[in-house]
Amino acid sequence: MRAARKYLAGLLFPLLVATTAYGASGQASAPVGIFGYIEFASDNLAALPVWRDALSRIAVDRERGRACDADAARCTGMIVTVWRAKVQELSGLELERQLAEVNRYANGQGKAARPAGGEAIERWAGPIEFLEQGGGAEAFAILKFATLRELGIANEALRITIVYDTLRNRRHAVVVVRHGTGFRVLDTWSDAVLDVERLKYYVPLYSVNETTRWAHVVNRPLGRDKAK
Repeated sequence: MRAARKYLAGLLFPLLVATTAYGASGQASAPVGIFGYIEFASDNLAALPVWRDALSRIAVDRERGRACDADAARCTGMIVTVWRAKVQELSGLELERQLAEVNRYANGQGKAARPAGGEAIERWAGPIEFLEQGGGAEAFAILKFATLRELGIANEALRITIVYDTLRNRRHAVVVVRHGTGFRVLDTWSDAVLDVERLKYYVPLYSVNETTRWAHVVNRPLGRDKAK
């Protein structure tokens, strides 16, 4: 029972934060965002210490990687060397190809360490830590996010989105990328990069990038899709 309460709290906390920050009256004027849900944006990351902690590890790994790029003698191990080689390999490709290759590359890493229960993780691994030790869905997403940033994709075009997967009845994490007028999703369940509209079974809870967090609120009657 205690574990169940902790799990539900992990799912509901971002929505409680949104309610506190914006109030119920904000929903009417809030924009409709990813997965067709109303979203509220904030530049205050204090409510998500696990993500702030992960950002610090991403920054350290970025410096390690760029030192490796500048001088092979400063590469701190084979894993860093291979990661940076992948970044160099994909540099200059068109965006669609970069998304597909980053998704495929990351999905091939650390699968044996993926948690089976979709539980909320209190600490998110940085890219190099994940490549060394494996991790959960959030860690897969962080590796993809960090790699795409290293390829020059703007922070404003990227999000890590924590979702509730209604097909598998579990918490999950994906990377969402603005592409043209829509959004594309990089997911551990598939190497294919899909339009967000094809993933109706994901209920977004909250999203983050380096500067912003979003809370998401349903914008359609529950059960409408099933009635069609």
